[in-house]
Amino acid sequence: MNSRVAEVAAVAQVVASVGMFGVIWIVQVVHYPLMRFVSGREFARFETAHRLRISWVVGPAEPGPDPCPGLTLSAG
Repeated sequence: MNSRVAEVAAVAQVVASVGMFGVIWIVQVVHYPLMRFVSGREFARFETAHRLRISWVVGPAEPGPDPCPGLTLSAG
């Protein structure tokens, strides 16, 4: 593998990992604690709305944190 491809793969992996770290941190610190304020009867509706909205943030990061597994596996 040429060094430029390895460099691009490494940068892509770092960007994906940092992005996913941010998403996980926000969910753990903001979203999960707020769930206690939703009553039992409304929780299913809240959870559905939350899942639909958070998917737009989490979805693009899901293939990560290794966006180029073939490249990074062959780099070593």
